Amino acid sequence: GEKAQFATSREFDAKIKPLKRAEPLFPRISQVKAETGKTLHEFYIDEAGHPELPRIVSSSEPAFGYSAVQAIAQWIFEPPLKDGQPVVVKVRVPVVFKHE
Repeated sequence: GEKAQFATSREFDAKIKPLKRAEPLFPRISQVKAETGKTLHEFYIDEAGHPELPRIVSSSEPAFGYSAVQAIAQWIFEPPLKDGQPVVVKVRVPVVFKHE
């Protein structure tokens, strides 16, 4: 089979563009003490534009990290291209939570 090609964000033909973003749900107030939260996630975007292996790099509270991972799993990106060919790319995305 073909090996996945990995590219760094500088090598792309265009900036990574989300086509569909599910908003993370604010965790139940019983799970968090803060009104706001911030998480940082790292994941791969495959050749079809789907997020793979999301992991929490940092999170102000565990519940925020978990909620953001659930949302990221549903995101869809424009497939990343390098020299016109689809590639797998690793990205880091911050997610901010604010209680409305």
